Amino acid sequence: MPKKSRTSYFTQRGKYFGNLWVVFSLKVNKILRLGSDRQLAHWLLNLEYSPAIKTFSFEPGTKIVNVGGVDHRIDYHVEVIPFEGPTELHVLRTNGFSDNYEQNKQLAKNLKYQYLEFNDEHWLPHAPKIFPLLRLSSFLNGGRNAYIPSGLVETARLHIQTYRQGSLKSYLSAVRLYDQNLGLLVFFRMVVESKISLSYENTIFEINARWWLNEK
Repeated sequence: MPKKSRTSYFTQRGKYFGNLWVVFSLKVNKILRLGSDRQLAHWLLNLEYSPAIKTFSFEPGTKIVNVGGVDHRIDYHVEVIPFEGPTELHVLRTNGFSDNYEQNKQLAKNLKYQYLEFNDEHWLPHAPKIFPLLRLSSFLNGGRNAYIPSGLVETARLHIQTYRQGSLKSYLSAVRLYDQNLGLLVFFRMVVESKISLSYENTIFEINARWWLNEK
């Protein structure tokens, strides 16, 4: 029987690790098929809901670097474009770092990329965030084709721009003339778009969750 993965505790799906996750990414506006809990964790924690990330391509690839007439390969799992800094190449591992980690960092730098490796030690400390973010992803997926009144979008934008920080409760009060679920859709779309950041304790939908405007 397969050994239970440490990251299976993210989802508590028993002893089998690596089931396929099919998710919708609002940030890249496409369906993603993620082949493991690690990929799911990385998508949630370091890509989709990271205010530092503008966009990404969750497709494995290879960059070729020629040094002294010799071609070197850099294999990666995700190509990531942050709002600031060079494009990143993310490699997902079970534990530790690869033997050629430092070499790949330098090779990537020659191409003006940043090479980064992630493992269970990066994801496990943030495991309590996984279920709230999964719930949010389900909510956003369910509402991706919903009609949003332009008046709601403008009211939400003005509230965010005027106050620049606040609670989810105060935001919902500001858009109270509209359906609450639609108001939440607009709010959390702004989170994914990195227009605002969000801090919460237990559930991402709690009314005391705090938001603030990202200055970019």
